[in-house]
Amino acid sequence: MRALALAERAGHTETATLAHQHLTHHLLANGSPAEAVSHAARGLALAPPLAAPRRVVLRTLYGQALAATGRTGEAVRQLGDALREARAHAYMEGEKAAHSALAALDVLTVRQGTGAGRGVGTTPGPGSSRGYPPYCSDSRGDLGGAGVMTYPS
Repeated sequence: MRALALAERAGHTETATLAHQHLTHHLLANGSPAEAVSHAARGLALAPPLAAPRRVVLRTLYGQALAATGRTGEAVRQLGDALREARAHAYMEGEKAAHSALAALDVLTVRQGTGAGRGVGTTPGPGSSRGYPPYCSDSRGDLGGAGVMTYPS
């Protein structure tokens, strides 16, 4: 928190964005998802459009924090945006992280019994019989290639 305060006082946006990213990660790991949501949103608001890797990481963390607070629809949108942005900038590590977070969310929604997860209105994933929610699919109908993400209205 001290690094964030110093960065904000100094007007150093990049450092403040990074501090929000690390605080989000730390708060998620320590069971404070509501605070993590706040820091992720603030970090995204500060992240410049050209800082794609930072934005992808923040969006992925934001999606995970939203999911941990039960805001599944918002989480899926953030994770889908992270996946799309990672693909657009050929950021493979970010793409894998966003994809894994979406897959974990799919498992979580099944465990929570919402019916939104695997097996309910899903599209088979690439090279697998495992299903993915259709709103996580790209224009090819899977998570494996570049395309336009679609979401439920």
